[in-house]
Amino acid sequence: MNAYEVIQNLAIGVVSGIFSGVIVSMVFYILGNYQNEIEDAKRILMPLYEVVVLEKAVQKYGIKNSKECIQIIKKDVDEVASNLDPNIYNYSLRRIMFDINEIITNGQYYKRDGAELIFDENKLHDFAIAMQPQLDSLIQYERDFRKGFTERIIKSKFMLIMGGVVIAMVAVIVIA
Repeated sequence: MNAYEVIQNLAIGVVSGIFSGVIVSMVFYILGNYQNEIEDAKRILMPLYEVVVLEKAVQKYGIKNSKECIQIIKKDVDEVASNLDPNIYNYSLRRIMFDINEIITNGQYYKRDGAELIFDENKLHDFAIAMQPQLDSLIQYERDFRKGFTERIIKSKFMLIMGGVVIAMVAVIVIA
């Protein structure tokens, strides 16, 4: 092996190390971002889980005077409505959050009088039924973590560009 080949192999090793370091860093960035999105979505939507559970308890135990329950639900729905911004999420999670936002903001289950929510007790059950599939979708989305993570890596423009650069480098090395 002559000096030229040694320098060429050294250069290839250094460049490959840099590229692999950048790719690994980007993968961990995507992973952290994905985990943060899921945790943020669960944190924001937790009051809706409480609404669904509370409504099921009202139905199961036949609670007639549910004024206190309605107050809790009003507070929970108002909290979600004020904190939910579906635009900050990506991929399938964005669709789930938009659907939840639509259910909350369409005015079908409650009306807003200034800052106060006016919740129709008769529509509480319908609200919980409409919300349940969306919350189940969020749980399923979290269960499909590997699929979602892989999708994010594959659709990342940076990762596509880096993959193209690596393939081009390998092609140049093989041809040379």
